[in-house]
Amino acid sequence: MYKISRFIRSGERVASVIPVSNIARSVHLIPKFGPVAPRHWTSNTVLEECDTFFVNCYIDRHSFVALR
Repeated sequence: MYKISRFIRSGERVASVIPVSNIARSVHLIPKFGPVAPRHWTSNTVLEECDTFFVNCYIDRHSFVALR
């Protein structure tokens, strides 16, 4: 699996807004955590709370072929 993380410079998140037409498909992200997932993470907040994710390239055949 690929690991992705936020890029932070001078304490600020670095990000870009891209046109919707540039999006080819969605991906399945798995949050990286230690032996136990933090209890305060919810499906609504995990994208803000977690800094590192794994991209699940095994979710379907198309993802596997495209991301390998």
